[in-house]
Amino acid sequence: MVPILGRTTYAKGHLDKTVVNNYVNLLANDRDNTGFVKKIGDASGGQYVIDWYTTLRRLATSLIQSVIRERFGGESVRIFNVLASKGFLEQSEVERFCLLAGKDVKQQLYTMLGDGFLSLAEIPRVGSDYAPSRTSYFFSADVHRVANVVSSSCVQTLRNLMQRRNHEVDRQQNLLDRNDRLQNLKDSMRAQGSTEEEIEEVAESWMGVNDREQINQFGFRLYTLDMAERDCEMKPVRFVSCVVALKPNVISGSCLLFLCTRKLSVQAETSSQSQVATHSLLHSIIGTKDPLILTRWTDFKSSLPQPKTAWIDQLATEESGYPTGLLNLHPDVWATYPRIDLLKEVVNWQEEYRKVEWNFVPNRGELPGGGRKPWPQKGTGWARQGSDRAPQWRGGGKCFGPRGPMAFYKPMDKAVKAHALRVALTCKYLQDDVKFVTDYSSVASSSHVKFLSAVRETRNWGHMALFVGLKEMDELPEPFRQCVSSQPDVHYLRVSMLSAQALMTFPTVVMDVAALDEIEARLLFHIHRFSDQSTYPGAEAVLDFVKHYSSRIV
Repeated sequence: MVPILGRTTYAKGHLDKTVVNNYVNLLANDRDNTGFVKKIGDASGGQYVIDWYTTLRRLATSLIQSVIRERFGGESVRIFNVLASKGFLEQSEVERFCLLAGKDVKQQLYTMLGDGFLSLAEIPRVGSDYAPSRTSYFFSADVHRVANVVSSSCVQTLRNLMQRRNHEVDRQQNLLDRNDRLQNLKDSMRAQGSTEEEIEEVAESWMGVNDREQINQFGFRLYTLDMAERDCEMKPVRFVSCVVALKPNVISGSCLLFLCTRKLSVQAETSSQSQVATHSLLHSIIGTKDPLILTRWTDFKSSLPQPKTAWIDQLATEESGYPTGLLNLHPDVWATYPRIDLLKEVVNWQEEYRKVEWNFVPNRGELPGGGRKPWPQKGTGWARQGSDRAPQWRGGGKCFGPRGPMAFYKPMDKAVKAHALRVALTCKYLQDDVKFVTDYSSVASSSHVKFLSAVRETRNWGHMALFVGLKEMDELPEPFRQCVSSQPDVHYLRVSMLSAQALMTFPTVVMDVAALDEIEARLLFHIHRFSDQSTYPGAEAVLDFVKHYSSRIV
């Protein structure tokens, strides 16, 4: 709270004392005790303070209400206000407080819950039994969390608008170059004293009617994107300002990076120099030297509102050095529901298809001899026999014996393999058995061949460690390659060779940022892949992405 001068100080100004008293009392005497101004003490008329926490909270709440009203309707605003003021409520209590029908309340609750505006808490009535019939479900609304979700959504929308504008410019680049050359030609002709009729005649011969129509349509689309970008640009700034002032530790790194990248350049996501400048600007904004949350943009929107995070370390020394930052991990890859049945099925499949049955036993037709009957058909009193190589004879052929070599391979759906790989990554992440490093070039050339084994023992990475990278073994740095090839407890795999069985075999998995990007790109492609590109909405915009990853399937 920030103190304000006493009431008598305001009375000494040009305002009347009675007017000042009325306004201050009106601001301070709030029925629900959530006013912007509060009175402290009664000496000399008392002093008044501005409650910045309440002010920013109510400002963020009003912004959230406007977003909810625009997206879900007025009834959803009523439900959000009740949950924000009452706390945890069941569906029946929300119906009673909001005076709405149960069907409408249920639809609005789960719609807002799916978009991250509400939270759901499951509390068992008896013990730890979470059966639906014996569990109570409480809904709640956290203003700080919702403000973070809305700001992140605004940042993502703004980024999509920027990408769409760049895509439109790249697609019409040839036409824009022709238009620029035409404008330069017009300016030079006007400087030489040519008439407007001559200029128009040259312009018509230079660009046809269809080209001019395309230019006009492109200008209209660009104008629409610019207006939408301007409308969407200030919303995250307001939300981030409120949330940072209330709870600085709950704001996501994407929103802070948005504030900095808008000040530096639009290309700050891919430029290393701009990224360094962004980091320094972030340090000046936050006022701390803690590791930063490095947001990694993805082409696919997550179904979960909050990304997962992990520390980034380096391999310069045997001990765990100071982390260089935090990585934002895609929740659809690193927060998958643990389908242990799929994981077991895929691991068993990967173990079985490597087996080959080499045993071979000939049948009666593959043995030499046996062409004549051992004795006549009749007259001997013995059972009739057609060949002494029959299965019932000693030394005869085997019936239904092993016929190797025979493989146990059977095809498995790609979606099942990709799902099992995501489940394995999620389990490793939850057990803190996945380590991320900047790159493998940080291993010093003076390191001994047992350096990685010493790192594994010092950092408690288990009895074996699997390093995952994007390059071939021959393309790796020489010190790192020598350490991997000389130690039996350290192994290396490329991203294309990574499987669920490999993740389950090794206690610790280490991967660099390039390998992480490639793994997420492949798995997200499998999640969002489609069969017919011509009928898929926005297929033209993602055609290059599909062509790039269609040849590299998990």
